[in-house]
Amino acid sequence: MPKGSHKSNKNHKKNTARKTAKKQNKTIKKPIIVGLIYAEWCGHCKDMKKDWENLTIFLKGKVAKIHEIESADADKESKINNLNNKYSGERLQGNSFPVIFKIKNNKIQIYNGERDFESMKSWVFSESEPEDVLEIMEKRVLEPTEYNGNKAKSMVMEFLKRIRGGYQYNTPKSPKSPKSPKSPKSPKSPKSPKSPKSPKKPKKT
Repeated sequence: MPKGSHKSNKNHKKNTARKTAKKQNKTIKKPIIVGLIYAEWCGHCKDMKKDWENLTIFLKGKVAKIHEIESADADKESKINNLNNKYSGERLQGNSFPVIFKIKNNKIQIYNGERDFESMKSWVFSESEPEDVLEIMEKRVLEPTEYNGNKAKSMVMEFLKRIRGGYQYNTPKSPKSPKSPKSPKSPKSPKSPKSPKSPKKPKKT
């Protein structure tokens, strides 16, 4: 083996390993943070208390952190503001309860589903973010060339015209009111017979 070839192989392996590690780091998503803003007197908060407790037990070790902010907490506003300032996405509010949220990929997402254990658990680990879903929907609707066949393409184009406001809806014409039947003409009165002409007088000779 020529001198230096062993070292060059080692360097090549190190460079390859570094590149692979960089790629993996890019694909690894940041850990999820889950939180709840609640009030002890809130009826909805009381209703979901058991399900939330079960969720927090289940999530231990599976998420980075679980935030619980109570309305009576003196630092409530500062805690909420810190989260809003640190992360993008939806904005947290502390004037209605409960507020269930997660922070994924540095974006705040607020939960609006059923407040039972299974529904909340599924939402925490759901892959699609609102922006992702919106992007997919826009791509599917606004790219009619993806559809095969002229007929399908024309149908999509027609749909796009409608949602963009360029479609002119044809309002049905109001039916013409039927013409009123003509009143029958009154029969002409019979002409009075002409009086016979008086005979001409004979000429005098």
